[in-house]
Amino acid sequence: MAAIPLTGRGREVAVFLIGATNAMQNGVVNARLTIVYADGSETAVDLVHPDNFDDFLVPALQPANECFYFSAGCHGIVQRIPVVPERELRELRVEAVANEVIVGILGVVCVR
Repeated sequence: MAAIPLTGRGREVAVFLIGATNAMQNGVVNARLTIVYADGSETAVDLVHPDNFDDFLVPALQPANECFYFSAGCHGIVQRIPVVPERELRELRVEAVANEVIVGILGVVCVR
């Protein structure tokens, strides 16, 4: 697990990420993004192949998120996480849950 510090408040956190997965990880939680607030409460999003997560080296097949193509098949995903606007943000936790899964965070933006 990795933690990225966050500050401030907002309506949502947009996470630009890439992932490596395979057909054996289909339909199960591949990774988890967790927003941790200053008061210790959390909001989590499970990344499940092929619902909202897929392999960055093949054309996008997940329908839930925006994709950005780097080349003919290589792409990144923008996962938007709604957050509680009244709560101060502390960190984003990134965790690969399934075996043989890699998650790379390319950018994080707090939308105010």
